[in-house]
Amino acid sequence: MISAFAKAIAQLPEPAFRKVFLKSFLVTLVVMIVGGLLVVSGFEYLRETFASWLPGIVSDFLGSIAFVVGVWLFSPVIATVVITTFFMGEILAAVERVHYPHDAPGKDLPLVEEVLVGVRFIVVVIFLNLLALPTLLIGIGFFVYFALNGYLMGREYFEAVAHRYSDIKSAKALRRRERGRILMAGVLIAVLFTIPIVNFLAPVIAPVAMIHIFKGLRAA
Repeated sequence: MISAFAKAIAQLPEPAFRKVFLKSFLVTLVVMIVGGLLVVSGFEYLRETFASWLPGIVSDFLGSIAFVVGVWLFSPVIATVVITTFFMGEILAAVERVHYPHDAPGKDLPLVEEVLVGVRFIVVVIFLNLLALPTLLIGIGFFVYFALNGYLMGREYFEAVAHRYSDIKSAKALRRRERGRILMAGVLIAVLFTIPIVNFLAPVIAPVAMIHIFKGLRAA
């Protein structure tokens, strides 16, 4: 598994990846800014509604915390969906040319289907992360975040890659059989999304690593 991520990182400087990286960088940056502003706007609404309950300095502090938490929790998920929906084929085609030139090339799902899957994924992840927020107050939020998002990101990236090379039923069966390894890969991806600077590279590293993992698991 580590070798899959190492191969992904080693391929980043190639010309075919630079254009995709620029797109993913811009998408991730925009998502982080917009997501953070939406969270702050929501908090501002609540602060105005319940202004008499909180002193100004407390509400400002909570607003800052809300911005950080919103960016930390939700921007990786939205960036993941955007990248897998619109740029996945471009990324994986570059990997196929270098590492799997003799294998049959993958086929993208219809755009409408990819968008629907992406929207469903965003709704599920945001809902589950909101449910998990109280765990931050009892000291286990860190572990819950990586366990939950590791599972969800592992599943999303694995199925997005697997659907290019096999039918949906076979992809799900392989994911269930190798759930432990895919979970660990998802946790590593979730960690990458939380590291400053690296989080801009994560949307490109993740699908590249996952294609190597998928090829290895299918051949096993």
